[in-house]
Amino acid sequence: MIRSTIYFLFSIIITFTATAQEAVFHFDSDKIIYKDLAYFGSLSKSVVKEQVEGEKQLNFNPAISFNGVADYLKVNPELYSGFTQMTAITVFCPFGKTEEDIALWELDSELAMSTTKATNKSMELEYEGIEMDKPVIHTYIQYYKKNNRFLSTLLEELSIGNQSFTNTNFKGQIAELLLFNKVLNDEELQKITSSLALKYGISLKENQDYLAADNSIVWDATTDSLFSNRITGIACDSKNHLLQKQSTSTENPGFLTIGVEAIAASNNNNTGSLPDQNYLVWGDNNQVFEFINPDEESATDLAVSKRKWLMNATGIETLNTQLKIDAASILEEGIKNLFLVINENGIDEFNNAYEGLRFVYPSSIDENGIITYDNVQWDTNNSGSDVFAFVAEQNVLLFESNENNAASLNGQDLHFGLYPNITADGNYAIAIQLEEARVIEITVFDAMGRKQDTKSLEGSRFYFLGNEFIDKPGIYNVLLTIDQKSVNRKLIVR
Repeated sequence: MIRSTIYFLFSIIITFTATAQEAVFHFDSDKIIYKDLAYFGSLSKSVVKEQVEGEKQLNFNPAISFNGVADYLKVNPELYSGFTQMTAITVFCPFGKTEEDIALWELDSELAMSTTKATNKSMELEYEGIEMDKPVIHTYIQYYKKNNRFLSTLLEELSIGNQSFTNTNFKGQIAELLLFNKVLNDEELQKITSSLALKYGISLKENQDYLAADNSIVWDATTDSLFSNRITGIACDSKNHLLQKQSTSTENPGFLTIGVEAIAASNNNNTGSLPDQNYLVWGDNNQVFEFINPDEESATDLAVSKRKWLMNATGIETLNTQLKIDAASILEEGIKNLFLVINENGIDEFNNAYEGLRFVYPSSIDENGIITYDNVQWDTNNSGSDVFAFVAEQNVLLFESNENNAASLNGQDLHFGLYPNITADGNYAIAIQLEEARVIEITVFDAMGRKQDTKSLEGSRFYFLGNEFIDKPGIYNVLLTIDQKSVNRKLIVR
């Protein structure tokens, strides 16, 4: 069966394609040359283009703003299809009062959609649950008997932001509209809404799994339920028409943002590379963003933030990301700096033995309290997930900090220790604290000078490697190199 879709994405190109799987009409307000497009009210080609390139976006993606007075767009979709079956998916953010009925769109004066009901010439179907001032993915499904001639002729007029049934206009932002001339099955619908949810930073309701195009689950509503709040992600999935390089939850935009390489003003402006079939999806535990009091916490726990996040990684590539968090309220309480701390085993445990933990030191803190972390990598051990939180710098204490672990290298004092030393089973940890963030290299040699291991790290002034292992007894030399100058420590393995 041919599936007809009207797909409005306010970004770059106008196209119309048709395959056995989909027929897509793609609207782009940046190249307004399509002859059947008309503007009403305060909208015009230049105004829409300015909106698309402006700051009023949904998760860094364009959306068109309508003033609720006279603004709307009209386009000829030129679709001839029997809509006895239909699935309509609309992404929008309405402005107004909850009880208001606000027009969304109308198709050939035959079917009209608003924030509270669907209307045709013979009936009204009311629904609820749409909240004002909050972005939403709205799905409408209808099924008529085959002998019903409803919407079975040439469809020549689609009004976006207006409907003649009520002579009302939409106030808010509309990002996308997709129409299918079939009732999508659960799997099809789940894939499309998963893609739209990640693209626009909107959490799916009713504990839904997030599906990739290949049917793999990138967020499991059951196993990940403790962190199923403000679910957000970055992903490239060409079969799902998804390329989202940076994201923030539209429930709390700007609080936590993660992007490939460097976060830009918009998703289209992000120049980072994101390979196909790669997903990073995160959600939080819905706790307040404040810190556990170290005096009240047990002696074995690190005083991290109460709000924690689960990060699920799907794909074969380890992505290099930038993370920004709005810590203005925390910094005002006397905390000067925050480490990003990642449990690489994907569990909600942050103990002061630092087992399985990786710390990332911030690259910058701006005057508004936005802390930036560069070169953040996820799922480095291929476990499939990480749990991350934040900790005040003054609550990260190196164990056994003493003169034997102090050194000076390239003009800066540092701490460089191995714990325990001597190790009875070959397991040990490396702790390094610098005065400023530097690129470091750690190399391990045996007593004969043969290289056993080497690794390069960057982006922090504090490094803790808690899962190091040497399987043979002996004396080893652990070398720390910064800017081609080195300092060493001897490690004894019994």
